[in-house]
Amino acid sequence: MQTQRAQERQLIEECRLLLSHEMRSPLMVIEGFAQQLLDRHAAQIDEKGAHYLHRMLGATRHLSAQVEGMLTMIEASRQPMHIMRVDVTAMCRSLCEEMRAADPQREVQVEIEEGMSCEADSTLLRLVFSQIIANAFKFTARTESARIAITTEPQRDEAESRTFCVSDNGAGFDPALSRKLFQAFSKLHPVSEFAGLGLGLAIARHAVERHDGQLWAEGTPQQGCCFRLALPQ
Repeated sequence: MQTQRAQERQLIEECRLLLSHEMRSPLMVIEGFAQQLLDRHAAQIDEKGAHYLHRMLGATRHLSAQVEGMLTMIEASRQPMHIMRVDVTAMCRSLCEEMRAADPQREVQVEIEEGMSCEADSTLLRLVFSQIIANAFKFTARTESARIAITTEPQRDEAESRTFCVSDNGAGFDPALSRKLFQAFSKLHPVSEFAGLGLGLAIARHAVERHDGQLWAEGTPQQGCCFRLALPQ
């Protein structure tokens, strides 16, 4: 078992190095030169050439975002765990404020239960909630009177897992496709409707599993969804 884990750690480290150096650096070079051509030599480039360069930039930035997402997933796998008491209410309130600031024109009603806390790794838990809450903000973008609620389910005893719920009244999803929800690069909605790489929920689930917890979701098309996060205490 120890040999297998050592091999897994080595494979993860090799993947991290491949992504961070062998892929990230060349992509930055391609993007940089394409942008320089557009900025400095626009007068010498015809309309079709400019179109090709914009397509090149778009594809390069998309791939760069995928690389960054995979690096985030790897970091969630390799960083040491530091379990402590986390103020979940304060964490979620901070994340919601950040998302409101990113799109101040939007009106979203957000309800956050007071007094939520749990035992977890603070960095990884923030990563989980940031992905789930961002998902709720994104998929309520076309909903009138958008609502998001972050609550807990009652515990029967102190030893029971602590379950948090992030629910919204947004686009929802087809329950028959729920198995794809947490797969990397899987998207249940067309990119033309809701942009994204399909990595956020895969990253969140991976971080939850490092806590020996569970992350699942229930939804109905056009009626919103609810993500539940259960963490052992």
